[in-house]
Amino acid sequence: MAGTAKLYMTLYVAVLLIVQHVSCQDKGKMDGLQCPPCERIHCKPKKASRLQHKCPGSVTTGLCGCCPACAKQIGERCGGKWEAQGKCDRGLVCDKPENPDIEPGYYNPLTGVCIPRTYPVVSDDPSLCKPKCTPEFCQKNPREICSAMDNVEQKRECQGYCQHTSCRACRFVDPSPDCVKCAENDEECLAQFGRCVRKKVCTRDRFPCKQSSRNEGANFQCLVPECL
Repeated sequence: MAGTAKLYMTLYVAVLLIVQHVSCQDKGKMDGLQCPPCERIHCKPKKASRLQHKCPGSVTTGLCGCCPACAKQIGERCGGKWEAQGKCDRGLVCDKPENPDIEPGYYNPLTGVCIPRTYPVVSDDPSLCKPKCTPEFCQKNPREICSAMDNVEQKRECQGYCQHTSCRACRFVDPSPDCVKCAENDEECLAQFGRCVRKKVCTRDRFPCKQSSRNEGANFQCLVPECL
């Protein structure tokens, strides 16, 4: 019985690692790489903190998204099948050659090179911006999207001139929490970003939960989501 159970477990793990090739109808989509749960994968090193001083940039994850790995820098190879060549660092994008067999918008399994990400030129017309993120506006409208152009804590190039965010992401000076990244003017994502910031930095006696006299004279600042 023990030998049979061991055989079944071996077959189970093998099946999890089988690469399922796509059919002709799904040509261009990423082949289905089925990974086992991360706790079953032996990572070396196990913790991202052990790579922080060894990587030239930030730390990301490797194949299957489980083990820490150094993010690729400008000029380094990236992408490939299942992103096996690695992922580019923040502010970079994997520039891959065009694949005539792949339709636009589908996953491209070719290997590329990391290059700086460029963002489209956006208008600097204030009339296109939402109301400014002020303590008064946000206290009355805590769920609204607003423009942090005057009090953004860290400007994000991809968010353009208006630097839109959610009132829930505004407060009287606090460390930047680890929340979602958003594309420009993605209001659903901005609202999610605001909920995340509120959950991580807000207490009952701090804005936007409740105005407190302790905030008098403090700088009212807003967090804008990082770029995709």
